[in-house]
Amino acid sequence: MKKDEALIEGKDEPILLKWSERIPRWRESVLPLADKPGWARTGLGATLGGEAIRIMAVHLPYGQASPWHSARWEQYFLLLDGALEVGLGPSPDKMKHVHMEPGDLLYFPVGIGFDYRNIANDGTTVIVIGGKVNGAWPTETTYLFPGEDKPFSRPW
Repeated sequence: MKKDEALIEGKDEPILLKWSERIPRWRESVLPLADKPGWARTGLGATLGGEAIRIMAVHLPYGQASPWHSARWEQYFLLLDGALEVGLGPSPDKMKHVHMEPGDLLYFPVGIGFDYRNIANDGTTVIVIGGKVNGAWPTETTYLFPGEDKPFSRPW
């Protein structure tokens, strides 16, 4: 595995991504306002993709969050360490919040937008699993930042 790969697609052979070899993938953000304090996060190593799902590890440093966003795929969060508050709903003003602790697994279906924030006293690591819908990966993710009227869509 090349350490700088962002996505590794599984094909005909098993693939092992060693946790000890994962490196933070801090990168220039493609989101407006993402360089604003409070919105920092990083992938830990590559995203591993197969025929129907993609799995990635995400790390949020202390006090960091991700704004409300939505993509057309099923998602699961498995919290490895820290504590996470996740808001789920069709829009930022219609969300239900859940609190996650290590070992908790959260599922949310297609069409549910979400935001999340690290509420631990240290870093938080979550495994994010996303699945295809009707045989296709999402083509974009739509974000809505607090205080902004217009959503921002980022193509995949």
